[in-house]
Amino acid sequence: MATIQEQASSHKYIITFVVMSATIMQVLDTTIVNVALPDMQGALNASPDEIAWVLTSYIVASAIFMPLTGYISDKIGRKKYLLGSMIGFTIASMFCGLSQNLSELVAFRLLQGVFGASLVPLSQAILAHTYPPEERGRAMAIWGMGVMLGPVLGPTLGGYFAEYMTWRWNFYVNVPVGIVTIILAIFYIDETEIKERSLDWFGFGLLALGIGMLQFTLDRGNQDNWFESNVICATAVLAFLGLSSFAVYSKYFAKNPIFNVEVLTNRNFYAASIIIAFLIMGLYGAMVLQPIMLNNLFYYPEFTIGLAMVPRGLASMFSMLFVPKLMSIMHPRYIVLIGIALSMFGNYVQTYYTLEADLLWMVWPLVFQG
Repeated sequence: MATIQEQASSHKYIITFVVMSATIMQVLDTTIVNVALPDMQGALNASPDEIAWVLTSYIVASAIFMPLTGYISDKIGRKKYLLGSMIGFTIASMFCGLSQNLSELVAFRLLQGVFGASLVPLSQAILAHTYPPEERGRAMAIWGMGVMLGPVLGPTLGGYFAEYMTWRWNFYVNVPVGIVTIILAIFYIDETEIKERSLDWFGFGLLALGIGMLQFTLDRGNQDNWFESNVICATAVLAFLGLSSFAVYSKYFAKNPIFNVEVLTNRNFYAASIIIAFLIMGLYGAMVLQPIMLNNLFYYPEFTIGLAMVPRGLASMFSMLFVPKLMSIMHPRYIVLIGIALSMFGNYVQTYYTLEADLLWMVWPLVFQG
């Protein structure tokens, strides 16, 4: 009788398509609504700070629930967890499109983030389980190329839907894709063995508190005059207490911590974490503000704005093609330094934007960011 590994390998290309579709849906939803934010802002009668919660609620929920992926997949099985996540994500997407006010939209975006948090790590785990070791590098490269379609397709689709249809289709588009992916997953994804696992729920609560309050502080701080607001002071203190308590508790008291904080003693790991944090802050900050700026100040139509956002994703995708070759001829640290320098240059040029700038001046710095 064929083993589970052999059965999975026999239809590995269909499995690759399934997990890539699930991943693209999750990544797409971090970028597709950016271009439609001005349209949503007007339709839902929200301020720029309030409409930003459509993005941040999704990202915060994903960040909080992603650490649970390994625990839940071991407890109920990888296939069941993938199907549950896909079904929940698809239903939440439908209700996002049906939302009648900002509160409803943010609530359903939170649910999207909760269910979508596991899709990327589950996809990687399923691919590693499906392909033999000698083929996993190629499989991950194909999967990585699929992931990069999100930043390319997201702004374009978001702009097209906002201009020619309605912003609600930014969410409705997930429904047919989700249904097809769910059906294929039912027939082609194999279940894994259920394992007994325990989770440090107290540590998870501290982590969720710290991340949630930090995100609230950063998002609402400028609107509420930062520490002149009692609310911002309270959330900043809670964020500090939550994250610091999590670190201390995980290191000295937890028997089975969510993750071992001692990994931060590895110089490469903590340095890479700090670098990617700052790069992502610059990237996502620009991704939120640029569409609003191009719509509110320059009065470009949504589809044009979407096309203007595409070069960043294309540059990222094409750059990934050269990274393996570059790693064979130079040390990875130099590749990282080049990437940091290019991103800094792209962000620096953006500080010279003026109301007299044309669209080309707006676009070419994005290529360096990508």
